[in-house]
Amino acid sequence: MRFGITILPQQPWALAKRLWASAEELGFDHAWTYDHLSWRTLADEPWGATVPTLTAASTVTSRIRLGTFVSSPNFRHPVTFAKDVATVDDIAGGRFLLGIGSGGTGFDAFVLGQPELTARQRHERFAEFVEQLDGLLHFEHDGPISFTGDWFTTHEARMVGVPAQLPRVPFVIAANGPFRPGLTKNSLPIRFCAECSMECMSFFSLGACCRETFDFLFFLFEVCIAFCAFTTA
Repeated sequence: MRFGITILPQQPWALAKRLWASAEELGFDHAWTYDHLSWRTLADEPWGATVPTLTAASTVTSRIRLGTFVSSPNFRHPVTFAKDVATVDDIAGGRFLLGIGSGGTGFDAFVLGQPELTARQRHERFAEFVEQLDGLLHFEHDGPISFTGDWFTTHEARMVGVPAQLPRVPFVIAANGPFRPGLTKNSLPIRFCAECSMECMSFFSLGACCRETFDFLFFLFEVCIAFCAFTTA
């Protein structure tokens, strides 16, 4: 079993670097930060950018895996984001985990003037976003990479070289709601987990958790509180 922790991008780096270094020193296996432009009730508080934060975190750690919790197509395009992800993973020495979700209906969904999408539209955009990222992050094999989709177009993108992790950076697919037994190998998130030979995880609603699972999650919450108290003392 592996343990992770989320560190919000709210502190100046002079303070935040201690949090990231301490997460590794305390033995956590992976550390995450939110990939949002702002967050709900914290909108009036400082909030840093995700990619620079994880890049900096990779320079003050050496073992712990680092990830986005979670990235979405609300304000990202597969081509530019694939470049960011591949570069951070290289700087981190192959320790990056890419958390991906469909994108919520909050601040990120409207800050760039986007139209409101239905749940079906957000799912369709999500599937295309993941598919294009999957192709781009495998890097090119026979020249430039191109896709034509309903939501994103990639025209002769260049991803030259070899990924820091093979066959590509692991995906962590976010899903909300109870797991449906009818999901097939061609469904998200199952399809991308099955096609990637590296570690891939999925998150589902906690609504159907048993009491033992809830108790364990509460224990982890207490660990996080202790961590925060230790690192801010």
